[in-house]
Amino acid sequence: MTTPTTLTKNTTEILLRLSILIFWFMLGVETFAIVRTAPELEKSLPALLFVGSCFLGFGVAFWHNTCNIAVQTLGWRPVLLLAFQASCGFTVSTELMYIVAAEIPLVLPARAAFNWIIVQTLLMSAWIFWLDHTGQGNLTFMRLPLPHLVVVLLTNVEMSAIHAFAFFMGFLAASEARGRREAERLNA
Repeated sequence: MTTPTTLTKNTTEILLRLSILIFWFMLGVETFAIVRTAPELEKSLPALLFVGSCFLGFGVAFWHNTCNIAVQTLGWRPVLLLAFQASCGFTVSTELMYIVAAEIPLVLPARAAFNWIIVQTLLMSAWIFWLDHTGQGNLTFMRLPLPHLVVVLLTNVEMSAIHAFAFFMGFLAASEARGRREAERLNA
């Protein structure tokens, strides 16, 4: 029996990817339940097909993009897949953006990853302010009776903190994978 410290490279990477895909699947179940119960979308086959296509495409893009997390390159493919996933996150479920935040350091070099997460967090903040301004977002913070501006600011802080947590967990996983690859190279 193997312990967590003796898991192979492939096992830890697969477990990381599978745990994120389970989270993705559960977000899909929750989103489809919301879409199916929304009165305006209840009988809208195009809306269901769009949401389903986005979720399926997001999962496929994630799996393909994280096939080799030890190699982060600033090529067009990882950037394009991340951009597709981010667009799915903004249009279907913003909770998908947490997965994107964790994936960024797994597939991009450190400098590009830091730039991406800063831009993504700023876009998410703008998105929160826009949803609140247009009345499409029902922002509450722990159901506390707080002034509206405080609720919006606390929502932004909470979203930024979760993005940072996901990003740095991905960064740690990517650093460990790169270190292991370098150790294997030196041992060879």
